[in-house]
Order: sequence, then C-alpha cells, then structure tokens
Amino acid sequence: MSVLEWVFWISLAIAGYAYMGYPLLLALTCRRERTPPSNDGRLPAVTLFVPVRNEERVIRAKIENSLALDYPRDRLEIIVASDGSTDRTTVIVGEYVTRGVILDAQPRWEGKNRVLNRVLPRARGEVLVFSDANAMLRPDALRQLTRHFADPAVGLVAGHLKYIRAKGNSTARGEALYFIYERLLKRLEGRRGAVVNANGALYAVRKALASPLPPEVPNDFFHALYVGARGHRVVFEPQAIVEEQATGSLREEFHRRVRIVSRSLRTVLFLVSSGEVRWGPQSFYLISHKVIRWALPFPLLVMLLTSALLPGPVYRTALLAQLVFYGLAVLGALGQRQRILSRVCFVPFYFCLVNLAAVVGVVRCLVWRAPTVWKSAPSTRIASGAP
Repeated sequence: MSVLEWVFWISLAIAGYAYMGYPLLLALTCRRERTPPSNDGRLPAVTLFVPVRNEERVIRAKIENSLALDYPRDRLEIIVASDGSTDRTTVIVGEYVTRGVILDAQPRWEGKNRVLNRVLPRARGEVLVFSDANAMLRPDALRQLTRHFADPAVGLVAGHLKYIRAKGNSTARGEALYFIYERLLKRLEGRRGAVVNANGALYAVRKALASPLPPEVPNDFFHALYVGARGHRVVFEPQAIVEEQATGSLREEFHRRVRIVSRSLRTVLFLVSSGEVRWGPQSFYLISHKVIRWALPFPLLVMLLTSALLPGPVYRTALLAQLVFYGLAVLGALGQRQRILSRVCFVPFYFCLVNLAAVVGVVRCLVWRAPTVWKSAPSTRIASGAP
C-alpha cells in the first residue's frame, strides 16, 4: 500500500476504535456487574450539595424535590450555596431554612469550585452528593448511590442522567442519543470500577477523597479522575436516576460542548503536571473514552482528504459515504424545526456538532486561559413541579 492508503486506513481505524472498538472491547472483556455488598441497614450520613447562581426559575422545585427524597432526614444534610446570585434565588432558598436547608450565600461571583472548596470542609456527611439546580432526583436515588459505599474500595458513584427532550428538536434528540451511548460506556467501565467521568447532575464521593478543586476544572470530571487514579473504584449506578431538561438551542449546546472539552482537557493536563496521582490502568480508559474522541476531528479530516485523493472504487465509495453523511448533517442544522429532517439527520448533525466543538474546545484550552465560572444554558432551566 502507498503512504496515503496507510494514512487513510489508520485514520479509519482510530475513528472506528473511538466509537465502536472501545465499547466492543469492554463488552468482551468486562466481568459481570458486581452486586453491591449489604450495608446491614446502615445508611451513611449524606450531604447533598447544590451550587447555584441565578436559579430562581428552578430552585424551588429543586429544594422540594430534595426534601421529598426517600432518605432519613437525620442522615441527610442539604446545602444550597449561592455563588453571587443577583436574582431571587437566595430569597427563595431562605424560605426553606426553617425546614433544615442550609443556605450559604456568597455575595461575589467567584466560580463553583471556589464555593465548593470553601463550603465542603464544613459538610457533616461522610458521603458528599453533588447535584445541579435543574436536576430532579427520583425518590430512591440517594439510597441507590450510597449502597455502593458499603464496599470500602468504592470512592465515587455516578448517577444516571435522563434527559427530558424538546419535541422535534434535532439538538435535543442528538443530545439524548449521545447520553444513551455514554450510559452504555459508563455501565461497561463501571464493571471494572473505572468510570472515567461522572455527571454534575448527580454523583456521590467519599468526603475523604473530595480533593480541593482547581478553579478552572469541572468538578465532576476532576473528582472521577482523581478518585480513580488514586486506586479507588469509580462505579456507575443505573438505578440512581436524575432527570434534566435537554438543551433546546443549537447555539447553547455548541458552546456547552466547547466548555466541556476545554475544561476537561485542562483537568487532564493539570493532573498530569501536578504529579498528585499515579496513572495506572485508569489512563487506558481515559485515553480510549475521552482523549481519542477529543482528537478525532483530525483523523476524520485526514480520512476525507485521503479518500478524495486516492483512486479506486473502495476510496470513491468511502468518499461518497462521507459526503452524504456530512450533507445530512448540514441539512439537520438548517432544518432543525422540520420534523422529517430532524428525524433523518439528527445523528449526523449531532456527531458533527460534537466534533466541531471538540476542535474549538481543544484550541481554546491550549491557547486561551480557561474561565473559572460556568454559565448554565437558559433552555435547560425550565421550571418544573416537584414530585
């Protein structure tokens, strides 16, 4: 084979491994799911931590949802920490202080991680549970999370995020499908105790392992990597269900994915340079699940260019398939509100959106200083009733 042919097939192999080879490898080599050990009826003391900034549209429903959880109130501490909110968030939270909710109101906007670093040392729970203001937990979610901590090897448990998607919206459809795929990977990685990333909507970590957070990293990704790299099991609990409104805007979802990639890559670079953790088997899962996907747009571009330059029916067919796929993605972007186009094109559309965001995110991480504050997507903050 010529050099161009080698380049084409290597690029194809990288793309195939990222989305199909890695999950197949996990499925073939993973052990059966472990049954969490019995906790003999003892429930650990839990601190449910909800960081907020200008969440007046959803915070009442969030607090009502938290108070209605099936967990003993004498074992559950609820802390809502306001990071410089300028709307009625703190007023609403203040109404629940008499019901045991703790309000920590910071007048200046500092960023979530600085709030976490200040408040968490005062938490009484031996297990810290993190949840977003717009994320509504099923009643038994805390019990499902905490049962895993009966195993002393378990350091972090990731919950199962389910999206409530907007009808007829290709962004929301793609986001929901993406998380179905992510859930499959988490379940397979969880069998090895090597889940690479939690989700800020719901996850739990032992307080002793909740390391102080650098300002510019996402706390959910950092905690999962830090706990796993220190030799503790990081598992996924599919029955710990939390629901959240899917992104309803193409612009919002693109910028959200850019921030995720930029901040996540910065997390990896920080942990590698800090020398605080030892990278053993966890690095294989991190590279396979995340790093290759962040770099995937470059092999995809190389594959497109080489298939255009190489002669022969195999490469012509490959080129045609890629052009059709990317053409459907463009139609999906142009016709998001057309139901027929949305149904046909949402997979190519969201695939391209994620990969374009990865390029921008990688460049932003390497060129610009990452922001230390996080701006939520307005379309995910639709008020909902508490259960």
